[in-house]
Amino acid sequence: MARGHFGLMRQLEGLGFPGMERLSQRGFFDGFSPEVDMFKRNGKLVITADLPGMSKDDVRVEISDDYVILEGERKYAHEENEEGVYKSESGYGQFRRQILLPEGVKPETATANFKNGVLEIAMEAPLGSKNRRRIQIHGKSEKAA
Repeated sequence: MARGHFGLMRQLEGLGFPGMERLSQRGFFDGFSPEVDMFKRNGKLVITADLPGMSKDDVRVEISDDYVILEGERKYAHEENEEGVYKSESGYGQFRRQILLPEGVKPETATANFKNGVLEIAMEAPLGSKNRRRIQIHGKSEKAA
């Protein structure tokens, strides 16, 4: 299945690199972007996102045949009263992560669970790519000093 002109950018974004949309909208974010991991466990593709200080009500998850999209709002407030000096800080920001799914996963089987600040999404995954093969690397062998 063709992924369009920006397939490589989307693949990199799926691995955690910022996408063009995120780069162009950087000014709208407070710099927070959740750490995301993707791995296989018990025949399922599992995606986890670290969302400290957030609840399940702060996050939205959408899924298509090609992507999982995580969106949310992060709010925080901190107050201190030390030696008669009162200090209060608060912040607000939105985030959006678009994660490219490998071909063959079954997004219709996806489930999501939120526990202790970690969102976990799981879905049935393929056994492996049928078209995978090793290729020879050409070039001069160099040893690091």
